[in-house]
Amino acid sequence: MLHLILTLAVQLTIPGCADDVCLDRDSEHVLWLHNRSIEMRTAVVNFAPRCAGEDVLPGLLPAPAGARVRVGSIRVGCETVSLHHNRGAPIDQVQQSTYQLPIARGYRYTITQASGKRTSHARWEANATDFAAQIGTPIVAARTGTVIEVRDTSTTRCRRPTRQCFDQANILVIQHDDGSVAYYVHLAPNSSRVSRGDVVRAGTVIASVGNTGYTTGPHLHFDVVALGPRLQRVSLPVDFAEEH
Repeated sequence: MLHLILTLAVQLTIPGCADDVCLDRDSEHVLWLHNRSIEMRTAVVNFAPRCAGEDVLPGLLPAPAGARVRVGSIRVGCETVSLHHNRGAPIDQVQQSTYQLPIARGYRYTITQASGKRTSHARWEANATDFAAQIGTPIVAARTGTVIEVRDTSTTRCRRPTRQCFDQANILVIQHDDGSVAYYVHLAPNSSRVSRGDVVRAGTVIASVGNTGYTTGPHLHFDVVALGPRLQRVSLPVDFAEEH
């Protein structure tokens, strides 16, 4: 299974926006990053030579949902910067947490792929877990968070590992309070019980197991991710509370 998160990178003339992430400059020539989305975003702002003030710190800029974050001063006459951003939090800000199993209690499942076992998962999803189960098996939120994406209209299953095939997978994405992001993938069509912006508690039924996208059979692909130093997706090890 593959679900890429692409870093958005654009040249912006100040003020300017890339997606829901915007930059502006105040009267004191201080540059500010605005996150107008409902999810945490992490950004990198690159300045032209000799344009960054001495107070600009290198590295990643986490911006919580709805936040305004100080980037630093920009010299007079500089009008263009490069903005890169991605969904989630830097990996060094993510907290260790125990997760509830995402298959509802009382329903049968088999773990067919997981961290530490032989897996066909790509490097960026190395710690993902696959739960084989019957179509329609209820899926629950493994951790409390905010629903930031729902896509459950696909009815297509395919066996060729192409981008078009990958995009046919129904997914539900939940962001936790530390900025880490959980992906629930291959959902049954029209099975979502939540909407974008909903806050869901661990154990809440959110969707059903399906067989959409690139699969070899019905299962839930579950992955928790954060961001590395180049804003790349990093799959995180997950400790589940118990099996049932």
